[in-house]
Amino acid sequence: MACFTVNMRTGFSIVECLLVVALSAIMAGIAWSTGWQQQQSLVLQVSGDIFLRDMLTARSEAMRRGLTITLCKSADGQQCNRHGDWEQGWLMFVDRNGNAWVDDDLNAILSVQSSMHGLILSGNTPVRHYLSWHAQGESRLTTGGFQAGTLTLCSQRLPGIQGQAFTLSASGRVRRSFTHCGA
Repeated sequence: MACFTVNMRTGFSIVECLLVVALSAIMAGIAWSTGWQQQQSLVLQVSGDIFLRDMLTARSEAMRRGLTITLCKSADGQQCNRHGDWEQGWLMFVDRNGNAWVDDDLNAILSVQSSMHGLILSGNTPVRHYLSWHAQGESRLTTGGFQAGTLTLCSQRLPGIQGQAFTLSASGRVRRSFTHCGA
């Protein structure tokens, strides 16, 4: 091997070899870190796409069926959960009595989304527990008032990478934008 050649004219000194090894290790670390950040960014993007798709589908189904369709947080895929945030998973269901709660005899579950590990998806007060769309496509609270708010999706593992914000308007439309996730 060239690194261990004694002849200084044709080989490299031990110091030079150690310098090359150290620089190679630093470059490998940077490459690994960048790759891991890109992977986390992709996970965040795909998870945001899934959440946006389910919100758009719920609104579309409400208008198509002429019924209230609700998304609620759910850890078990069977009942709504008023604790924790949205990353635990959610349900989409026909909400015949408009109470944003799965009642076995009234509601049909349309889809289930499982937990989003390593992510945080939380909403402000009007959208903290559920999202409901009525037959005309507008979003409504269980009290009948309009529902509007913002849900934010961020990475737990890399809090500094760009997150996503989903803003629900009173008309029932959803807008996705990018937001800063604090450290």
